[in-house]
Amino acid sequence: MLQSNGHLYLINSNELLIGKGACINTTSFIRSTFDVLDSDFLNGENLEFIGNSMSSIINYGTIHTKDGDALLIARHVENHGVLEAKGGRAGAIGCSSLL
Repeated sequence: MLQSNGHLYLINSNELLIGKGACINTTSFIRSTFDVLDSDFLNGENLEFIGNSMSSIINYGTIHTKDGDALLIARHVENHGVLEAKGGRAGAIGCSSLL
């Protein structure tokens, strides 16, 4: 279980498997295999997810956010679990870049 009262951004080019029985509870959760510019993040700008990562994100667990987005962003994304966002957007987004 991962529990946080904050906004969690997990930006890493490696693959991620969220297994059965795993539970993520945060205010918001964004996981991307693509990079974002530090300056955009630090200045509160809109984030552009860019990069060459071919890694996947696969979710079999439960991701719940209480006041923000629950987003999985990679070239290949599979959601076999629960992705729930209260007060935000939930999405499993397979793409090569995203603004």
